Amino acid sequence: MQILAEYIETLTELGLTHTEAKVYLTLLSLRTATANDIHKDSKVARQEVYRVLSDLEEKGLIEKTIARPSMFKPISAQEAVAILFQDRRKHSEQLRKKAIKQFSNFAMNRVEAPPLNSNAQFFMLSKSETDPTGPIDRIGRAIEEAQKSVMCSVTFPVFTKVKLIDEHIWKKAATRGVRFRFIIGRGVNADENFTLDPTLENDDRFEVRWTNNVVPATVLLIDEREVFCRTGRGLECPVLWSRNSFFIAVIRDYFEMKWKSLKRLSKKEVLSTV
Repeated sequence: MQILAEYIETLTELGLTHTEAKVYLTLLSLRTATANDIHKDSKVARQEVYRVLSDLEEKGLIEKTIARPSMFKPISAQEAVAILFQDRRKHSEQLRKKAIKQFSNFAMNRVEAPPLNSNAQFFMLSKSETDPTGPIDRIGRAIEEAQKSVMCSVTFPVFTKVKLIDEHIWKKAATRGVRFRFIIGRGVNADENFTLDPTLENDDRFEVRWTNNVVPATVLLIDEREVFCRTGRGLECPVLWSRNSFFIAVIRDYFEMKWKSLKRLSKKEVLSTV
């Protein structure tokens, strides 16, 4: 029987060896078979089939019937995937704990470098640090820790994508008194799908203003003390981070100038001007 390579690939990604995947899939197609039947159908060496069947039985993916000769029966593919996925998740959790323990020891033992002047820092953040769906999103964390203000100039597509992920963070920050101001570059997608949580829509601390001009990049200023500049229009673009006081002053002054040139529009006004 010809087994599709994609099935074997999936099972190997879930933790089986190539031969284990091939033997299991062969048995799955035969439903019930002897080791010799599997050997003939899969073209896997007979001794190797016996060894692999023992491993699959230990993993709980097949059942052995005591007979002469022994008969083997597979569990369903859905059950097998569930078992393999659970084993993989367990292994990943064990590996995560091991890595955290090892690298925490490494951090305690390393010699600290002298601190840099924070006012002179400019860093290109890694993609994992600026992915709004990721576990170490520095931008989302900065908003969570904001005390006074969040100023953001952003394109409409990026705003809508981030809103789906971070709107709950905005609500919590606004509730504790943080003022949000968004300048959004209006585009062809700024239609009736534009919605805000009612809590934010009715909160004077959360304000949106619209511009017909092209917004070349996303710029986010937190508490006028740190700035994130996404160097392009998409979420995949690199992000420049800085606490340089002069750079922050330039960003703040430009934002304030732009903000004053725009007026606040109701949702109805936004849609009528698209």
